[in-house]
Order: sequence, then structure tokens, then C-alpha cells
Amino acid sequence: MATTSLLPSLLLLPLASTKVAFPHVFPGAGTTRCESTCTPGGLGTLRTRAGLCTPELGVCAEEVQVEELASRRCAAYAKLLPFLHPEGRGKQVQNQPSKGSWLPCAVFCETVSGAWYSPRQELAPYHLSSTLPEGTLCHSEGGVNHFCQDSLCLPRDPALVTRGLLLQGRYTHTDRLILDTKGHIQGVLGAVEEGGEQEEEDGEES
Repeated sequence: MATTSLLPSLLLLPLASTKVAFPHVFPGAGTTRCESTCTPGGLGTLRTRAGLCTPELGVCAEEVQVEELASRRCAAYAKLLPFLHPEGRGKQVQNQPSKGSWLPCAVFCETVSGAWYSPRQELAPYHLSSTLPEGTLCHSEGGVNHFCQDSLCLPRDPALVTRGLLLQGRYTHTDRLILDTKGHIQGVLGAVEEGGEQEEEDGEES
């Protein structure tokens, strides 16, 4: 099958892009060097131990917009999942903690029906990640930036992490969302059944 031939290259995605968006040239070879997300406002992750870090200036040849990064991921996912739009249209959901702090750190892809969906369950058998790189800027409020950490949008300072930020929130990974052009959630179409079957519309939410 054609899909089988695509697997070797697609399986490299988590290794090449889970923490680092695109290949970089790192200065030096320190044991704790900082791997940058190369996204606007983003941080990096320490190569040899868990934790966020501030990358050195000039480590990235250029920054990659988060929406472009998500779209490239979606284009690859669409080769495996035909219910995703073949052009690979990706988006970062705007953060609203009550709706789920996982949302702005998930890669949401447009489906052929026009809804937006993060194919976490469908990618799991291929060992592919449906999340944005660790350290991606996902929210900023009151002078406090939040970054993707373990697939959740959290403040860098652990003392500012509340219990509510660790809860799943209103939406689950099976929901197909209605998003506006800026990534704000306008409603939900319902759960995605196995194979991407569309259910009846549940209606919009406030």
C-alpha cells in the first residue's frame, strides 16, 4: 500500500520535531545545551534533562510561526489520515484554561468537513505526536507567559501552576471543534468516531 511506504519518513517526525521544530545549528556541545523551538516567544528544552531553558541568541536561522509548524505537521498526518484536509491546514487554539490547558499545545488540523481536530488517538499506533514542541509560547496574561510543558499550557514558574490548569477541562481529544480565524473556539461538532466518521452537530457553545 502507498501508506506503508510513507511510514519510514513519517516515523521520524517525533524525533525531528517533537522538541525541535526544524534542524538547527547549536553553538558548542555543552552537556546542558538548550534546544530551541524556534517559534516566536518560545523557549527551549535542555538536551540532557527535563526542564525549559532560554536559548542563546542566534541559535535559530529564522523563527517559524506556530501556525506554519502546525500546518506542516497536518500535511504529514493527512497522508495517513484521509479525513484530514490534504493541504495540511493547522492551527493553535487560543488558550482558555477552563476549556482545557491541553488545547493550545495540541496540533489542530482542519478536516475535510471543515471542523478542527487533534488526531492524538489515530497517531498513537504510529508513535507520532500530535502536540506542539515543548517550550512553545501558548499564552500570555498579566506579564506572565505560559509555555507548552508535558503537552499542557503552564506558567514557567511551578509556583504559579494551579490545580485547574492540570485538569482536562471542557473538551476532550475526541471533540471536533469550530474555530474562528484566530483560533478561538466557537463551538463543537461532537466526538470523532473511529476512522473519522462525522456525527450530528451538537450546536455552538458560548
